[in-house]
Amino acid sequence: ATFVPFLQRVIPAAENAGALGGFLSGSGSTIISLTLRSPRKVAEAMLTASDLTHAETRVTTADNDGARIAISILDPDAALA
Repeated sequence: ATFVPFLQRVIPAAENAGALGGFLSGSGSTIISLTLRSPRKVAEAMLTASDLTHAETRVTTADNDGARIAISILDPDAALA
């Protein structure tokens, strides 16, 4: 957390805004929070708590389909390879 001194402010701010929790991703370039509702509210709370002027937030959704095999319809022989 010393590499990301604002981490201890950002995760509680996200939780107070409705996030289920949060964590540092990888070596510290990203802080992620998970929420089931109000993602923009959570993102804004995280950004405000960071006190950074050069940071950005991104709201994404989970892919609950899991792994899939895709066959190209452009190449009918692809299924035989």
